[in-house]
Amino acid sequence: MMDRFDILHLATEAVSRRNVSYGTPENCFARIAQYWSVVLNHPVTAAEVGRCMTALKWARSENDPANPDNYVDAAGYDACIGEVALAAVEERLERQRAEMVLADHALLNAK
Repeated sequence: MMDRFDILHLATEAVSRRNVSYGTPENCFARIAQYWSVVLNHPVTAAEVGRCMTALKWARSENDPANPDNYVDAAGYDACIGEVALAAVEERLERQRAEMVLADHALLNAK
């Protein structure tokens, strides 16, 4: 019987292979988001792509609860969502830090 550690191990292997095939989750999900935004006629984010792909795996697991692929892929998508979300937070914080440095320099130069 497969346990949670097996599922996470297989998800790690799958994410590593897909990173080689499709690029980083951030880039791949952003590219998919661009297509979905056109198809759906409203903006879709990279994180939303990951959440939708996870939901796809949940729906498939309802049809075939014995198929471990659904759980492995859902775990992999969740890990990718975390990476994409944390990268976005870090990018936002970096922009804020840069803005603060510029504001500090402006204040110093104004004196």
